[in-house]
Amino acid sequence: MAKKIRELFVTVTSPSGKSYDAPASALAAINAVGPFSVMPEHENFISLVTKSVTVYDLTGKKYEIPFGTGILEVSNNEVHLFIT
Repeated sequence: MAKKIRELFVTVTSPSGKSYDAPASALAAINAVGPFSVMPEHENFISLVTKSVTVYDLTGKKYEIPFGTGILEVSNNEVHLFIT
């Protein structure tokens, strides 16, 4: 039986530098379709996102990161968010 992955690695980068760069248990964001969540073992995808992202660290603490627009990439349990 394959071992389940229980965390993501999230990096949020803006023109001024990285504002989050650590493991996380989940992430919530908003795109043109509406709100969505990214959990460990999520399908790989890319999306334009707006307003803010909420990152939940491994202890459950949440970090709200506001921004204008961004590009979110999910690939192999890594989330890269580039914001303006």
